[in-house]
Amino acid sequence: MKTGGDMADHLEFGSGSGSGEQVRILGAGAVREALARCAEDFCANGGWVSLQVDTSGGILARMANGEVYDLVAAASDAVDDLAQRGLLEGAPLVLGTARLAMGVRKGEPAPDISSIAAYKEALLGARCFVRGDPKGGGTGGRLIEDGLARIGVLDLTMEKTLLRVGGHNVMAAVADGSADFGLTQSTEIGPAPGVEIGGFLPEGMQVETVYSIAAQKGASASAQALLAHLASAAGQKRF
Repeated sequence: MKTGGDMADHLEFGSGSGSGEQVRILGAGAVREALARCAEDFCANGGWVSLQVDTSGGILARMANGEVYDLVAAASDAVDDLAQRGLLEGAPLVLGTARLAMGVRKGEPAPDISSIAAYKEALLGARCFVRGDPKGGGTGGRLIEDGLARIGVLDLTMEKTLLRVGGHNVMAAVADGSADFGLTQSTEIGPAPGVEIGGFLPEGMQVETVYSIAAQKGASASAQALLAHLASAAGQKRF
């Protein structure tokens, strides 16, 4: 087993030349692409958005350490946790649902994972595969490792496993040939360069994760406007 990859990254949208304040978003990797596209839409009308990306576990740690953002987007259980701590206000907005999937290099055949038996065969027969490191706080990494333990292959596959923090790092290891395939949230595979979804994990291994977003207390009018955009038909279409 080899580990590596730093999850956190930071994106900026708009120039700050508009009349509104900068909207600071802290978002999970599974909704990174859709949040980025919505931020571009919002900034086309003069908005200014800063998007800090981390795992859902990393988001909880940042908030516990007192970091301040206008909007927080993560797995719904993490958002609910923050709301119970009194750090958020208003009802969370559901953004969408991600499923666990296998990513392969574009144009290459994907192993059959249509059943648990086929999934086990693909894992045991791989030269090397990559998945999210649960210690990094990612929801997908935790769910996938739990599934491997349930079907008795976690220890058997450890020597051929690469662990990366963040779905984009998981997919980077597939794209560069370091791994035969990668396992992560489906929404982290589709936007990644050089890879594509090879299949969804089978029934019994599949877990759907709902992601939502909410405002921190005292969020600016610009943040509320962006939240309204996310709730609109155009915003929801991005997800």
